[in-house]
Amino acid sequence: MRPCQGRETGSIPVTRSDKKAPNGGFFCCRYVILGIKLLYNKTYMNNLDLIKKSLINASLAALYILTVSFVMSNNQKIFINSPEILIGMAMLLLFVISATVMGFLVLGKPLLMYLDGAKKEALKLFYLTITWLALIAVTIFSILAIF
Repeated sequence: MRPCQGRETGSIPVTRSDKKAPNGGFFCCRYVILGIKLLYNKTYMNNLDLIKKSLINASLAALYILTVSFVMSNNQKIFINSPEILIGMAMLLLFVISATVMGFLVLGKPLLMYLDGAKKEALKLFYLTITWLALIAVTIFSILAIF
């Protein structure tokens, strides 16, 4: 390698390589291989895994919400002639359990990932889960608006 003539920055000369750029097929194959590596690299697969995990978490949260809303809408049929104090206790316990379950489904895995050092992936998983929940909510509100 020899210094470029007339292009020095400070006391360190800028150097260039005497090697020529590859021609033809080798040059093309190199970029095809690079493209394949970028397509199938670990971060791409991690993004797909994060999308799957967030969809599963949001689906489980929606299923839990459906179950709780079913119990609450049919409480007159389920809890016939129950004392008021027990119904109040059951509803408060259901509230606490719901907060715990939803916290686990939405924040559990992202918090563990964050504490393990995968901060970017943890935030992506959290935001993707919230996005899926928002899409589920928009779908439900759209169905309600139609009927």
